[in-house]
Amino acid sequence: MVDQTKQSLVARICHDLITPFNAINLGLEAYEMSKDASLLSCIKESVEKANTILKFMRELYSSKDDGYCYSSKFLESLLSDFSTLYNINFSLIAPESVPYIEGKIMLYDAVMLKELMPFGGSASCYYEDHNLTLKYSGQKISALSYDSLEQLNHRNILKHELLDWLKLHNYSVQSQINGETAELTITQ
Repeated sequence: MVDQTKQSLVARICHDLITPFNAINLGLEAYEMSKDASLLSCIKESVEKANTILKFMRELYSSKDDGYCYSSKFLESLLSDFSTLYNINFSLIAPESVPYIEGKIMLYDAVMLKELMPFGGSASCYYEDHNLTLKYSGQKISALSYDSLEQLNHRNILKHELLDWLKLHNYSVQSQINGETAELTITQ
């Protein structure tokens, strides 16, 4: 089971990086053939996208002491930059610092936004006193369900990780989807 989880996590990261690296490679090949300087901006944009994904994944999979607190400015910047890659406008309303556990929940949630909101939209996260309220708005919002472990793959591994993380830290989750809006409340 542990090997399957590790393989799925690595597959997920690779899956997220393939698109920008393919664009870089194709842009370089096209530039070599044409020497068209306008292609350099496409290459630079793809490098920035890959860099954003790597920074985000590094933070998502880093381990910190339970007493660690994220700066809310750092979290908002990281979450906003990552969400923007998937046409999702993200905002965070929180005190100056956010405890590690709640920050980690926000990071997991941001990864799942592109699956929950495949056509983009907006997401807001409100944090106060160990309670998170996440509000989503977009076309065709899908439900957060817990698939069986036999169905574990690179697309749903983070959903499993988030739900396991919430259970481990004694959080309860309530969700409501109404057409193009959804609200997820996570309380301890």
